[in-house]
Amino acid sequence: MKRASIFRLIALIGFGFILTVPTSWAQQVYWSPASGTLQQGKANRLDLHFEGCSPDGAVSLPQIAEADFSKIGQSSSMNIFNSRVIQKLILQFQVSPTSKAAVKIPAFSVKTNKGDLSVAEVNFDVTEATVGNTGMKPEDIFKSELSATEESIYEGQIFNLRYVLGVRQDYQNTLNDISPPQWNPVGVVTQGFESHRSTTFKFRNHNYAAILFETPAMATRNGSIKLPKVNQTVSMVVGRRRSFIFDDPVVDNYNISSDTLQLAIKPLPTGAPPAFNGAVGQFEFESKIVPEIVQVGEPVTWTLKLSGTGNWPQGIGINPRNVSASFRSIQPDVNKEISEESPFEGSLTEDIVLIPTKDGDFKFGPVEFSYFNPKTDRYETVNVPERTIVVNPLVEISQPNAPLSILGNPEEQRNASLPQLDFELDPIGVNLLSKPIEMLSAPSVASAASRIPQGGIKLRFLALSFVAPALLWVLIALIRSIIFDPNKARRQAFKDLKAASLLIDDSEAQARAAQLYWRDAAKRFWGIEAEEPSSEDIQNAVAGKADPAQADRWKSLWQVSDRILFGKRPPSFKDWQSELRDTLRSLSKPGVSISRLFSTKAWFAVIAFGFVLFSFSDGFSDDGLGYYNGAEFEKAETSWKADLENDPYNWTLRHNLGLASAQQELGRSSRVLDVRISAQYEIA
Repeated sequence: MKRASIFRLIALIGFGFILTVPTSWAQQVYWSPASGTLQQGKANRLDLHFEGCSPDGAVSLPQIAEADFSKIGQSSSMNIFNSRVIQKLILQFQVSPTSKAAVKIPAFSVKTNKGDLSVAEVNFDVTEATVGNTGMKPEDIFKSELSATEESIYEGQIFNLRYVLGVRQDYQNTLNDISPPQWNPVGVVTQGFESHRSTTFKFRNHNYAAILFETPAMATRNGSIKLPKVNQTVSMVVGRRRSFIFDDPVVDNYNISSDTLQLAIKPLPTGAPPAFNGAVGQFEFESKIVPEIVQVGEPVTWTLKLSGTGNWPQGIGINPRNVSASFRSIQPDVNKEISEESPFEGSLTEDIVLIPTKDGDFKFGPVEFSYFNPKTDRYETVNVPERTIVVNPLVEISQPNAPLSILGNPEEQRNASLPQLDFELDPIGVNLLSKPIEMLSAPSVASAASRIPQGGIKLRFLALSFVAPALLWVLIALIRSIIFDPNKARRQAFKDLKAASLLIDDSEAQARAAQLYWRDAAKRFWGIEAEEPSSEDIQNAVAGKADPAQADRWKSLWQVSDRILFGKRPPSFKDWQSELRDTLRSLSKPGVSISRLFSTKAWFAVIAFGFVLFSFSDGFSDDGLGYYNGAEFEKAETSWKADLENDPYNWTLRHNLGLASAQQELGRSSRVLDVRISAQYEIA
């Protein structure tokens, strides 16, 4: 009986274990491998497995000083175990030990779609890396260096940074398969190392094939600035793996780091002129005033433009200008433009509208702008000379004194205000100041026997009625395509995204402001109308316009941004900014869309223009008649004279020619009388 009780107890425990094991296998997160060795100077592979679950948001790893982590990708799989489907997601990390000390990744908690799960602690020993079976260290084969081209650097000066990565030529390895340089400096503004060129150098009696990166930079403060190491991953073939037909190459990844760079930034020298406001570089200063002669109440626009290369990220401005109190000013319009190629090239334009309230001669300027020129090692001043603006009094139209007897009648007041001119009639009693009630006569239409040659619609005008609408359509369609270009807003958003990736994280407030600036630009670039989109909204919007890998990266960026703005323990802003720069490198600036070039709306104006042109084509049937109806009597006379030479006995042509001559005689008489009247009266 006692033995039976023991058996029942064992069976109960076994049954409970069977029930609990599938539950324990349902969800877990763990490192693979969980122990072993890591090689210093080599990009070691370490995977984080999610079984039966997936991460909820970005995964934040514990910060450890012994190694640098970077995510390089992810994969997924599905296994069937005892008729159970187990889904697995693997996050792939690249681990580079920073010293020879053992690497310990402490236990931590991660958010998943199945709740918070714990990741067990793992430990690794660190050994010195070797390249394949050569027994040589990576630094014996690879060489990288970070340097500045200028020895003496002032605060705000634009100088060049150089980063070179080389490999010994006797190892027959190319530098095509390399990662972008990873570098997050503090204390300087730079675009980062984006473009490079091939070069060679010699070091310790060995020839190196190398790539050279160069970028302009600017120090934001004086004193000692320590620039961090530049990290780069290089792939190298270290052997061959024999297969059935071919030999597959064995490739190892090595993390190459340059030395840190110590910069001694000098403060600007003393003795700055009064017009100096912190500008460093080379600049041009222009002034334009339009118009220079006005009346009281007419606006004057005074434009100052500053352009050049210098410390634009530090906020260069134009000094205030002095204007006479006799002018009323309108809020200046400031337009700052920074080159998309470099944050250190730009222009600043200030337009101020001034309205004079009294007449006189007024001096505008002079205006000075001072800056420190590192090339000449001295302060320089650009002087815009003084300009004189003439303001004339407001001209009033004087009216003759009207008799008191008509002041009460508005109609009589209007008549009395008009100048009363005396004139004489010509000898035949025709008032030459007034237009005849009727024209002398319309050109008569000839009989069938002596008709004025019509000639029909001329071919050049008929062709014009077809060609002109086509040209007008192209012009209107092109203007519509530029004005209503759907990519116009995306191009501006792309520019704002690049600007956000170059902002400096000097304070928590600036980091939050940069996040809000970036999120707004991202919504506009991907066409998201939601006021506060989620990471899934970002992923869906990017997936509709790019590949799924891009969508995942933008989703991760948005999730980290949420944590920076709203999390209790925000992650590193620099790491997020580095990921943003990598993501932006795979994007291209949207071009001008010509999809509206063939819009049917552009045809409305063309059709209307074609009908109007065709309706006037009948005026081209006869040159003389067309000129006459257009009041061009001299041209009509010339045309009919030419026709009369071919048909001298055509009475209709002679009749029309007489009408043209009479109209010209009437016009000459009117002009003579106008001259007489003008000589007697002054017209204000």
